[in-house]
Amino acid sequence: MKPFKLATLAFVFIIASCQKDDSKGGVDIPVPGENFNFYKSASLYENAQASRSEEFSDEFEITDVDLTDNILNVAVSYNGSCESNKFDVIWNGYVMETFPQRINLIIKRTANNCDPNGELKDEILAIDLLKFMGLSSMPENTVFTVANASKIPEEDNADTTVTVTNN
Repeated sequence: MKPFKLATLAFVFIIASCQKDDSKGGVDIPVPGENFNFYKSASLYENAQASRSEEFSDEFEITDVDLTDNILNVAVSYNGSCESNKFDVIWNGYVMETFPQRINLIIKRTANNCDPNGELKDEILAIDLLKFMGLSSMPENTVFTVANASKIPEEDNADTTVTVTNN
């Protein structure tokens, strides 16, 4: 009887310690940034990568990407005469362990009630990589690729890269 109780107790501890990995298909909960929502989700990333177009994401341009300390600054330009603008930064949760390492992000814009003749607005999405990606330190020799979800990969300026070369 004692081995049965121990086995039952061990089973209860194992079940209690299990957690669902929401990055692969549960409820995708955004982490709010100053002017964007950050998602760590393999399923959202795969969907965004497969759906890249102006039908999937409202049009915008990535005008610059740079890295300062732990902050990935993504400069965007878009029609600023919309009733609402929302940016989503989507990461699949993977650090590709090649040399150099690679981390891929996709940025999607959702806008409503835009004046097609509106003026362009410039904005910077400041992504704190340690905070949003849960990294303990900034990875060295890493290439960050930032993709524009409103453009198919073959279009000009669809993807922008920046390389971290810490020594």
